Amino acid sequence: MRRALLVAVAALAVLVGAARPAVAGSIVEATGEAEVSLPPDQAMLSLGVTTEAPTAKQALEDNARAMTAVVTALAQAGFAGPDAATRAVSVTPVIDFQRGEQQRVVGYRANNTVQVKTRDPSSIGRALDAGVQAGANVSGGIAFGLADSRAAETQALRLAVQDAQRRATAMAEALGKRLGRVLEVRAIDVDRPAPRFEAMAQRAASTPTPIEPGLITVRARATLKAEIR
Repeated sequence: MRRALLVAVAALAVLVGAARPAVAGSIVEATGEAEVSLPPDQAMLSLGVTTEAPTAKQALEDNARAMTAVVTALAQAGFAGPDAATRAVSVTPVIDFQRGEQQRVVGYRANNTVQVKTRDPSSIGRALDAGVQAGANVSGGIAFGLADSRAAETQALRLAVQDAQRRATAMAEALGKRLGRVLEVRAIDVDRPAPRFEAMAQRAASTPTPIEPGLITVRARATLKAEIR
């Protein structure tokens, strides 16, 4: 009985040893980076009108007339309906802050802002000129972006992984070894591009405004861990 028990224990030890994974060899880890640049496929422009008057009612009425002219001009230039939407309307007091005197309201300021959005970035200059010529005197600038950045993000991440693999291979070869089984691949970050704003100086709109959309860049980083042998 004792002999049979020892044989059974020995057999169990052999089975456990067979199930245990082999001890891993040396491991190399590398980080890859990549970026993908492509032209924007949408542009946004913020235009507004600011008016001042002795009363809030007068300031708002003057603003409404001026903004109506701006919106009409935008529509005539091809930016109407959902392409030109009101973003904010406000009326605030104008305060006199002269030193040594009590603060007092000297008038009212009305603001009205509309955002123009187009899937043709090259046409946004036409919207700017139309709005300024019609009386817009405030601008938040032009923003260029991507309507859907997922394809660019996927491409950048794929290139980042390939870059990590290239670096890991170079490290292994520098040690006289070769890259073995990949143990882990992980995305560190993917830079989802925010709209890129372009500042605009106040100018006379007698000539068309040249607009250069440039490129939108998506960046990605990934790390790869593999055995070397």
